[in-house]
Amino acid sequence: MKDFNGLNIMGRNSKKTTLYSLVFVICTLFTCEISIAAFELTGIIYEPVEWGERNNIPKKFNDCLKLFNQNPGKKRVVVVGNSQPLFAFNPYSFDEFFDHVTITYNLGIGGTAISFQSFFINYMIIDRLKPDFIIWDLHYASFFEFFNAREHKDETTHNDYNILDMLLPRMHTGNMNGLSENELAKIFLLKHFMMYKYRTIIPDRIGSLLIKDNTRGQVVSNDCELEETFSGFKNTTIQNHTYFPEAGHLFTSTLNRLEQLGIEFLVIYGPFPFDIITYHPVDVLFDTISPNNFLSFNGDLDFTDNTLYVDYLHLNLNGSQVYMNHVLEKINNSNYSTFDDQ
Repeated sequence: MKDFNGLNIMGRNSKKTTLYSLVFVICTLFTCEISIAAFELTGIIYEPVEWGERNNIPKKFNDCLKLFNQNPGKKRVVVVGNSQPLFAFNPYSFDEFFDHVTITYNLGIGGTAISFQSFFINYMIIDRLKPDFIIWDLHYASFFEFFNAREHKDETTHNDYNILDMLLPRMHTGNMNGLSENELAKIFLLKHFMMYKYRTIIPDRIGSLLIKDNTRGQVVSNDCELEETFSGFKNTTIQNHTYFPEAGHLFTSTLNRLEQLGIEFLVIYGPFPFDIITYHPVDVLFDTISPNNFLSFNGDLDFTDNTLYVDYLHLNLNGSQVYMNHVLEKINNSNYSTFDDQ
């Protein structure tokens, strides 16, 4: 005869084992969720590495956040802009000049315009990096309608410049218009489930431990490919590109917000190797900035040596040294409370 009592006992034990396993898994997941949430309460909120073809942005942001949190008590300095400051600004030179009471990171992002840069400052840098000082290096093309428009995708354009229509920037701004059900579901998971959010962050952080980046965001180059030599400045008036008024509004409103929050800043313009640039709507904007907060290299003879450049837009290592000397002199001679003790 079959031992039905034995089978019943085994069945009950199997159900108990399954139940215990399920409870254990749930408790483990819940503990992980609570642990990660507690970690974020310390203010260290890493960015998911889910920016598609522009994952260099969250990677740099996370490296900056890690650097700042490894250096408590130091003045936090962030550099923002396109690829010009990406090549030009040396964070190490800056910190050495101020005897390492500052900690500086170059968050220049190539190919970006005012629309992205203002988003970056307002939605990510201010609240999560908590900077004491921001250096915003600008090129006049950052105000062109074309370069700002391409940061949003349309029916004809979809490439890695369409940053502001990517899912993560949309999540930060709260702009959910036109998102699919799958995209909305992903944003819900990113906002409310820590393990889902950190599934890309943890591997990236482990990778950053294995691959050391000692440039603090700067692109360092010894190349010198600018063949043209200086024979006198050309007076160049920008007329064949449409100015984007919204870029001007975003620029001024961002500076106003920095002033309201008590975050000091320096706006840098140029250099342009052989040109003195006139771009009326941008010049008008710059006229509204206090001279204390503005440094222009437009028409500066110190930047006319072609051996200082990788190409027309980017300084090489020698050019970076000249650039840094001017920036440090400007800040040292200006009235900034961030550096009062220096």
